[in-house]
Amino acid sequence: QININPVGVSVGIVNRQQPMDFTKKNIIDLKEGEIAGVFGTIVQVFEPRFYDACPECGKKTNEGRCDEHGAVSSVDVPILNLFFDDGTDNIRVVAFRNQVERLLNLDTEKVLKFKDNLPEFDKIRSEILGKQLMIVGKVTKNEMFDRNEFTAQRILDVKPEDLISELKN
Repeated sequence: QININPVGVSVGIVNRQQPMDFTKKNIIDLKEGEIAGVFGTIVQVFEPRFYDACPECGKKTNEGRCDEHGAVSSVDVPILNLFFDDGTDNIRVVAFRNQVERLLNLDTEKVLKFKDNLPEFDKIRSEILGKQLMIVGKVTKNEMFDRNEFTAQRILDVKPEDLISELKN
């Protein structure tokens, strides 16, 4: 039985992901500051790192204090760095929070377990090495290493059928 819009039931605010406006590009053509989508292959994955963040705004905390919210009980936030190659070049990709979970195909709880057990991560690393994805993100300049890097904003699985249809067009 389906009750459409039952009386007295409220759904509340639905948080939808807004579609991102991006251009598909080759890594070699990426320019600092642009948002782009790159199709490629994961060729190297580093161990995840974690930092303390405010549970309200997600910004980094310093000794349990958020600049905006004061004293807070910090939460661990994962960061994952990897190298991504599309045949024209490669680029270092940085993924945070939900994008780490999406990339590893694990929920928050399982990702946080790597903090105290990095050897367990080796199994996951071998599963994602060689995986082909579309990563949408922002190109930033790493001044220390004088290279472009890519901050992942969305990680998408790519179906072979979609690639074939793009090639036909």
